[in-house]
Amino acid sequence: MVKKKPAKVPTTASLLVELLTEELPPKSLRLLGEAFAEQLVAEIVRHRLKDRAASKQQFATPRRLAVLIQDVRGMGLDSEHEVEGPVSSNGRAVEGFAKKHNIAPELLERRQTPKGEIVVAHLKM
Repeated sequence: MVKKKPAKVPTTASLLVELLTEELPPKSLRLLGEAFAEQLVAEIVRHRLKDRAASKQQFATPRRLAVLIQDVRGMGLDSEHEVEGPVSSNGRAVEGFAKKHNIAPELLERRQTPKGEIVVAHLKM
């Protein structure tokens, strides 16, 4: 009986980002801390290290801004996108396109467009 390995699920951890600064105006600390935290969380979500807006704690002093974000993945989730290539009648261009994207030329999809038949690569990142 062969045992199957369970699928790897990216582990999560807390992420603390601390930004050391020159002297910040004390009256602006709350606003600067919130802006830093919001932008950081937005980038983490955009890079698929978190599915949605994260629970976060922000800290601010005149010389530093910090954000603690819970349950951040150590590695982003895979995503698939497609890249349109050259007209498929140009064999050398198709081979170069396939080599550039590290895919076998026969695995490229052919698609009809107003420019003619082109090749499309489906890439996983």
